[in-house]
Amino acid sequence: MLATKYENLYYEQRQGTLHHYIRFMKNGKPFKRKVSVGLSHKEANKIALSMREQIEQNSLNTNDETIEVLFRKMVNQKKHFMYSRFEKNSNSLFKHLAVISKHTINSLKIDDLQAIINQGLNNQFSPASMFQIKRLLIDIYSIAKVENIARKIEIPKFDNTVYFDIHIDDARRLYKAILNYPDLIYRSIFLFGVQGRRKAEIAYLKWSDLDLKNQRYFIRPENNKARRLVSYSLMDEHIEILELLSRESEFVHINENGKPLYYFQKRWKKFLKNNQLDNMRFHDLRHMLGCLAINEGFSEEYIAKALGHTTTAMVKRYSRLKDSSATMVTTSIQNLLTGG
Repeated sequence: MLATKYENLYYEQRQGTLHHYIRFMKNGKPFKRKVSVGLSHKEANKIALSMREQIEQNSLNTNDETIEVLFRKMVNQKKHFMYSRFEKNSNSLFKHLAVISKHTINSLKIDDLQAIINQGLNNQFSPASMFQIKRLLIDIYSIAKVENIARKIEIPKFDNTVYFDIHIDDARRLYKAILNYPDLIYRSIFLFGVQGRRKAEIAYLKWSDLDLKNQRYFIRPENNKARRLVSYSLMDEHIEILELLSRESEFVHINENGKPLYYFQKRWKKFLKNNQLDNMRFHDLRHMLGCLAINEGFSEEYIAKALGHTTTAMVKRYSRLKDSSATMVTTSIQNLLTGG
């Protein structure tokens, strides 16, 4: 870790991307926290100064602050280096904590936190959803000077196997319908979905992330779960579409207001209905790539690369179907879908 010219600000460079950290002594002990990803030293220093002030204020009397106040502080500290929708998603999750939002953190016991999880399960929320609530509580407790009892919350083990399957004939019909979709922006979005990209990765893709000459595109650290810069190949058919799209915005896929196009559920459902295709989520295009790739005999390492996973653990979710590089996977599956 290297020092910048700014006091207490340090950085690392990973695959060409700057990762900034703040380091200083707190209560006689060294303190370190991540500040930002992909910003300049000057921009990161502005955030670091604000972050240090917040950290020092938090350390004064966090025991007497409410869960809601601590939640806001946590979001403000993390939103600078987390994914683009971190704040919005956190606010959505926080609604589950309404019953304790006005309680001070030192007044709560593990039974109070466990009761929230149990109530959620009783209300038919999935264990996976409750796991997200647990993670949120752990993050809230992490900025307070108290024991992080949220780590002791118990959640029943759940099966995260992807029970999604699609016949190759239906997959080919789906792919053909996407290639013939008249709206170029949505055709591009759907093709990125077939390549295994998540909605946020597609919505916040910028023209500066594309290298059409070398047929590559990049997903920035703040927009993917790996938290590092990753790159993938572009197919010829996709490049032809991208070259026809307007560049009036910094983002590739925009709505009528010029904002990143993230919500298109109605359009996706209408597309499926018009093509007499079984109802499926847009996210299932990722599962389709994973399932077809496993059936084609690709290794878990290759599939993990294609889907943007840092380990093969998530790929094992597809293992019930059938026990190099991302380019090999996506190219092979494209040939499979076109009948080649």
